[in-house]
Amino acid sequence: MTYTVKLYPDLDSMHDNADPVFGICFSGGGTRSMSCTLGQISALNTLRDPANNNQSLMERADFISSVSGGTWGSLPYVYLPEKPLSDADILVSPQSPEELYKGTKSDDHAANMNHMAKTCLGTAPDNFSKLKIYRFIKLWIEDAAEHDLPLSQL
Repeated sequence: MTYTVKLYPDLDSMHDNADPVFGICFSGGGTRSMSCTLGQISALNTLRDPANNNQSLMERADFISSVSGGTWGSLPYVYLPEKPLSDADILVSPQSPEELYKGTKSDDHAANMNHMAKTCLGTAPDNFSKLKIYRFIKLWIEDAAEHDLPLSQL
C-alpha cells in the first residue's frame, strides 16, 4: 500500500508558475477553533477555484498555516491517507442556514445538526480520553511499522 501525502508548501507546483501563491491560515482557540477549521476546510473543499473550475479552493492552496486548534483540524486533513478514507468521510457537507434542522443522532442527513459521520473530524472532541488516545497511538505505530514508515513521519 502506498500513501500519498499532500505536503504544504507544495514547492513543486510553484516552480515556473505565473499564478499567484495562495495560502490558507487557520487560527487557534482549542476545540472551538478545530470545529471552525472543520467548517472552513469543508467549505473551501466545495467552493470552486475561480481561476480553474476543475479544482476546489482547497486544492488550489500552496500553503497551509495553522496554530493550536486550527492545527487539530488541518493536520488530519493534510496528512490523512486518501484510502481508506476520503475527504467526504472526514469533512462535513456545508449547508445553508435555512436547510439546517435538529434531528436525532441516528438521522443520517447532512443538514441534521445532531448527526456526524463516525469518521468526521468534528467527532474528535468526543474522542479525547486517555484510553482512546493510547489505542490510536498504538494503531498508528503498528500501521507505520507495517508499511515501513520512518519514525520521522509519525
